[in-house]
Amino acid sequence: MLELFHDPRFDILAPLPAEERNVTRALVVELILATDLAQHMSFVKRMKHLAETKGAAAAKALLP
Repeated sequence: MLELFHDPRFDILAPLPAEERNVTRALVVELILATDLAQHMSFVKRMKHLAETKGAAAAKALLP
C-alpha cells in the first residue's frame, strides 16, 4: 500500500507540508502494524500508557 504513495497519481499526501506528510505516513505505518497480532501487545501497552499519561479520554478518542 505504501508503494502507492511513490506514484504521483495516487499520492494523497503530496499536498501536505513535509512535516505533516511524515507524521501522517508514520501513522499509516503504525495503523497497519497494529493489525498484526504479533504487535498487538505492544500496541495495547502504548495505548495504556497514553491513557495513563494523557487521560482516558485521549485514548478513547483513538479507539473505535
